Amino acid sequence: MGAVVILLGHAIGIEFSADSARPLIVLMLLVGLLWRLLARSPASTEQRLAVCTAGLLLLITAAAVALPTQYVIQGLNRARPWQDPALIRADLAIGIDLREVLRWTMSRPMLMLALETAYRSFVTQTFVPVLCAYCGLISVPAMRTYVWHFVVCLWITILTLWAVPVASPQVWWGYDPPLHVQSAMAGQLELIRSGRPAQFGFRELEGLVAFPSFHTIGALAVTVSCWRVRILGPVLIGVNALLIAATVLMGIHYAVDILAAVLVYAVVTYWWPSPFMARAGVLPVAR
Repeated sequence: MGAVVILLGHAIGIEFSADSARPLIVLMLLVGLLWRLLARSPASTEQRLAVCTAGLLLLITAAAVALPTQYVIQGLNRARPWQDPALIRADLAIGIDLREVLRWTMSRPMLMLALETAYRSFVTQTFVPVLCAYCGLISVPAMRTYVWHFVVCLWITILTLWAVPVASPQVWWGYDPPLHVQSAMAGQLELIRSGRPAQFGFRELEGLVAFPSFHTIGALAVTVSCWRVRILGPVLIGVNALLIAATVLMGIHYAVDILAAVLVYAVVTYWWPSPFMARAGVLPVAR
């Protein structure tokens, strides 16, 4: 899959530097080797470790392929207009003017700090369910269900980016959000859509803002998988409530991106359940 994405990018003038991807490739190979070694053992504990390692490998691989795929899709969409005006009208229809919301947020420094901290926790959080399964805090089927939903929703989001190309609020209106996580995104999108040859190192790739919000989907998936775990569950609920709020309050996503994300996650979990869901559950936590 990754090779197909890179070849397609090359065909439309988008190159990806392999040098910066070497550490990621080495990590993937090491994790895969660890999984193979653990999977040979018949012991139940080591089998759990093997399956958890496989889940970790799948998350890393999905993210590694999804990042360049977003750039290739933007290249394929370069002749199509962005759909931001439609999303802005949808926001206004439900009474939300994102620029007014952002001005309100920027007048509250302590709230901004809390929102930024929660938003930046997203990447770390994606591995929390796997870590919980390693430690026996949730069952292996629950972890596999989380990984299944995460990957399926990720690729639905990627395909929706092709169907509904968006620039994101900060690129459309030309402002820098308080959270400077998309600092290079505007320049990258401008280069891609200009039709000029573009080359990106893997370390330069960013998660492009899309419709729906994948931060919201991921936060929901992590929370649902671990909400019963003592102490951790309530913490995740609080942090991810802030994370989802941050996507709008800090001007990163349109409000309808959040509503669409909730809908996508609900549809996937209900209509496209994991084959492991029937056996998924949470193990009791030792006192």
